[in-house]
Amino acid sequence: MNMINKTWGRLIFFSAIIILLAGMSITRNFVWKDDLILWSDVVRKAPENPRGLYNVALGLHARDNLEKALLNLQKIVALKKHNWFVLSEIGAVYTDMGLFDEALLWHDRAIALKPDSPDVWSFLGITYVKMGELDMALNAFEKSLGFKRDSSSTHYFLGNIYRQIDVERAFEHYEEAIRLNPEYYEALIDLANLYDDTSNPEKAFLLYQRAIYLYPKAHEAYYNLGVFYERRGYVKDAVDNYRNALRIKPDYEKPAERLRLMREIDALPLQ
Repeated sequence: MNMINKTWGRLIFFSAIIILLAGMSITRNFVWKDDLILWSDVVRKAPENPRGLYNVALGLHARDNLEKALLNLQKIVALKKHNWFVLSEIGAVYTDMGLFDEALLWHDRAIALKPDSPDVWSFLGITYVKMGELDMALNAFEKSLGFKRDSSSTHYFLGNIYRQIDVERAFEHYEEAIRLNPEYYEALIDLANLYDDTSNPEKAFLLYQRAIYLYPKAHEAYYNLGVFYERRGYVKDAVDNYRNALRIKPDYEKPAERLRLMREIDALPLQ
């Protein structure tokens, strides 16, 4: 089997991880807008360029144009210029289409090519999470961690799963994810929420503040901090944070609903 050139493989490989992880939380359209234009031009000039086809597919996937993303990926396979991460990306697209049986087949093909890759197992784990098969997801992420102990994303995903079955282990994995990547936004928020849910408000508050300091435009962080304040009866602080969330994302329904329930929506200055 022909393999994609290794020099661009590393770059594309990390792009694939970014796309998959961002799909769990933060919007990806911004990141890929200019790249999609760039790589679409490359493909127009060289229709069989695997690097171009793959990057176009990633951009289309980021914008939820799943069928066209799939077509570009399948062209790479037809050219026999694919590698395991191309197969995993096909699996990821099928996952987002809700076609889980097809997704698993492509992930299996990726594993057959690269069974010792921690990332191929993580990609499979993400699919199992979206299927609701948490035991299978746990197994896949644990295998991934066995190949790479210092993967912050794998620790994060394990934290999400253990949160439902073993809170202490969830804490361990979230903390490790943040230790490995101190700016891991999703881990900061989810760990803060877990501390808040388990009656450790001091640690929760510090993590919310840290997330907002690192990502001042992250509307979810303000919303979660608003919930933190509302739970404790600090109405003004809750309202201020809900308003901040809406200033950043005016169509964000969660803080709007909280404000309606608190009868503050009429006084909301969004501009």
